[in-house]
Order: sequence, then structure tokens, then C-alpha cells
Amino acid sequence: MVEATGTFPLRISTLEYLREFRPPLSSQWQAALDLLPAARSEPNYRSWNEVRWAVSDAATQLFRWYFTIDQLPATLKLLDRTAAELHKRYP
Repeated sequence: MVEATGTFPLRISTLEYLREFRPPLSSQWQAALDLLPAARSEPNYRSWNEVRWAVSDAATQLFRWYFTIDQLPATLKLLDRTAAELHKRYP
């Protein structure tokens, strides 16, 4: 399935079968694959269903033409405050 779709394997043990596999854009695929050990599942908080929307909005802003690196600290502070407020709604 990995070879047919270019997606990531569901198990690390599958990687040994993919030694010869070179997907299109293989350097990017390999770089992303190298980051998988740092991946984490979504938080198991009741508030996460709402907080994820705030995180998504903040991430979208990062790629807008008008967003500058100078705005990043304030954006992160606002995201932290928003997440904390949303989290308080779900004790």
C-alpha cells in the first residue's frame, strides 16, 4: 500500500520491506519519515475539539502574505490565551 500511494507506513517494522522503495520526491518523503518519531497524537482533552480550530486559524495566518515574523510572538501569546480560555470551559 505504501508503494502504491506514497503514504507513510503504519508500522515501523514495515520500513525494512521498503529499503528499495523510492517514491517521487523521495528526499522530502524521507525527511518527513525521519520526523515521525517526534509525532504525537492529539491531546485527550474535551476542549481539544474547539482548541484545534484556534490552532488551525493561527497556522493559516503564518502562511498569509501579510504575516511577518515579528507578529509570531504576539500570535503565539494570543493562541495560548485562547486555548486556556477554551480549556477552562471543559473542567
